[in-house]
Amino acid sequence: MLVSGKVNAGSGLRKLIISVVVGAGLLVLMRLIATPEEIVSNLTNWYEQYGYWVIFISALVEGIFVVNLYFPGSTAILLGGALSSQNELSTVLLVVLIILGFFIAYIFNYFLGKHGLYRLLLRFGYKDAIEGTRQSLVLKGPKMMLVSFFHPNVGSVVTTGAGIINMPFKQFLLWCFVSLVIWDTIWGIIVYTLSSQVISLLGSWLAI
Repeated sequence: MLVSGKVNAGSGLRKLIISVVVGAGLLVLMRLIATPEEIVSNLTNWYEQYGYWVIFISALVEGIFVVNLYFPGSTAILLGGALSSQNELSTVLLVVLIILGFFIAYIFNYFLGKHGLYRLLLRFGYKDAIEGTRQSLVLKGPKMMLVSFFHPNVGSVVTTGAGIINMPFKQFLLWCFVSLVIWDTIWGIIVYTLSSQVISLLGSWLAI
């Protein structure tokens, strides 16, 4: 009976992961159809209309392994954080939502690695990065998350690697959460303090 329950749970988890991968495929398709500038412009309009939700969803998608290559989530997050200093949105709440979005995405990455489904995504050029990350995690342990979460692309690879080596889940959750709080708070302070410069920099990038 217990074995049957575990099998059903595992089957349900695999179906959930496959569903998310399919959704990620749709995002990739959107990236192929629209230019980065068009996508960012749309995200900016959505931010003006929906505020907090755009930040949360951007963080969630930006944290997912491989998908973040095709979705300008970091740009949308930076823009939202910079604009928050110029409107009524709470910067503290934005940081909390960013942490939550990345946390959920990184947990997904963990199970993506643990159940081997990351192999479906290795054709995107991450094979060497995954193997190197796996070896580093074996040597350095969960502390590697503390130094790698400065950027979501790196964090997505490390959290996938944590699942591959079957890092204890509670240990993973603790180090993942602490690392996110530290780095997202640092970035939140920087973006809030330098909001005008960030907006100018993003504007220059879009003009290229």
